Amino acid sequence: MKGLLVSLVVGCILVVGGGALLAAPTDPGQDLSIKVIGLAVCEPYGAGPGESPFFVPQGTSTVMLVKCPGKSVVSVDDEACALKSLQDAQGNDLRGVKPPTSWMAQEPIACEVVDDGKAVVVMLHGWKVPAKGASGIKAEGTLKLGVATQLGEEMQRNVSLIKGSKITAGPVPLEITQVAEGAARSGPQVRVTSRSSDFGEEFAQEFAKAFEGAFAGMGEAGTPAMQMKLQAKADISGIASMTFYDAAGAEVEHQVLSESWMSAAGTKWVTREIGLSKKLDKAHVKIEFWKDLEQKEVPFAFEVGLSLQ
Repeated sequence: MKGLLVSLVVGCILVVGGGALLAAPTDPGQDLSIKVIGLAVCEPYGAGPGESPFFVPQGTSTVMLVKCPGKSVVSVDDEACALKSLQDAQGNDLRGVKPPTSWMAQEPIACEVVDDGKAVVVMLHGWKVPAKGASGIKAEGTLKLGVATQLGEEMQRNVSLIKGSKITAGPVPLEITQVAEGAARSGPQVRVTSRSSDFGEEFAQEFAKAFEGAFAGMGEAGTPAMQMKLQAKADISGIASMTFYDAAGAEVEHQVLSESWMSAAGTKWVTREIGLSKKLDKAHVKIEFWKDLEQKEVPFAFEVGLSLQ
């Protein structure tokens, strides 16, 4: 427990840093490092239905930092990641089920790629708290990460920006399935819900203001000049970036407005909605992509100490 910072506030214990790994990834060739960087144990404090301190879900949460030196983490396969076990040192299963009174949502395992692909933050969550006298938390599971080292690029010139056109540059063919003028959309839709017991109206207003510049330069009142939907019948995580140019070779600013996917019968469809700052009939499209993208299955197992009253 050396170097741990422990704070006890209204039934919640936060532990940051210093987690002790009992087992690292089993394949040393993966060159991965895993460190436990946070732990939260929270109980509802009765001020409202399911409310708990620090605006985190009630129960037990641990946070890991996964690094892959020399490689970029391009994607996380959420469906393949699994939390197999989350227990206190006495062997009690902490996973549980979401209480009907809790208004917070939290998956058993949630991942986010950070630091421009240099690391992944992984939160593990269970809806129960450790038993009195428990000395630690144990967890075991599997991550599936897409990692790569080498970038390539391809340019496709004079792509007609009309329904049915195909962008074949890069590793995955994309088809334009819809084109519309930007007037159909008024920029990003920001909805802020505030409760007085949490942050208050002032915070809600500041939060909304933070998004005002999201579409700066995208046209009048932040509206894209044109929009289009691109669809692929495969995963597109291998595409690192897309760049659009007009006939004169000048870059045209764009924003990813939304992205969604669905899968059935072994086929995955991905739809990405793009907003362009300039209306174009044709465009040169540059695709930057990962040439050596590979999927890594990363098992983990650790135990981190805990001090409970």
